[in-house]
Amino acid sequence: MIITFDGLDGVGKTTVSKKFAMQHGYKYVEMPLYQLFGIEDKNSENYRVARMLENTVYNNSNSNELKASLTGLGLIYLYKTVDNSEMIVLDRGLLSNYSFNGTNDSLPVFEALLKMGIYSDVSFLLYASDDIRINRIRARNPFDKDLTDVSISNQNYEKIFAFINKNKLPVIVINTDNKTIDEVMEEVNQKYEEVMKYGNSKPGRKLKLSKKCN
Repeated sequence: MIITFDGLDGVGKTTVSKKFAMQHGYKYVEMPLYQLFGIEDKNSENYRVARMLENTVYNNSNSNELKASLTGLGLIYLYKTVDNSEMIVLDRGLLSNYSFNGTNDSLPVFEALLKMGIYSDVSFLLYASDDIRINRIRARNPFDKDLTDVSISNQNYEKIFAFINKNKLPVIVINTDNKTIDEVMEEVNQKYEEVMKYGNSKPGRKLKLSKKCN
């Protein structure tokens, strides 16, 4: 089973996904592309080279098809190699990829990924308003480039909502505005227990996306 936490920067997805994995004793995965290359040591030369190649694609290329495909390759590897008995918590999955790289040109990439079943058994989308996210990012790092990046806009969430609704994707939206990490975790665990009780989130789940995010 793969459980994914998606959302824009500053919503708390990394903190929540790590804490969730630790609480349940599940395996935490942040960068599946690096697993494809067999890279685990962040201090290794292989990691430095892979990071350089990734930065080249994302910072020196204007092709959203290329960016979406590179991230998608890591997701394909994870989904196609995971053992059915494993419990994986993924920080940033298909919805995060679409948020940053989804355009009319790259849409065929995402349609292909969905046809291959590259969507989580349980998908959480963490949401926070612009002001909240910006304040969190600034508190974490006042020089973070995302503070001046257009991707900080909530328009990305509208794009995600449209993609979810168009493809009828099951997702659990958690609003993290003005909530402590413990409050967010309580809500996440409650929704997760519902999914485990009533079946996984792919076929026929009754939880619906709410644009009010509450």
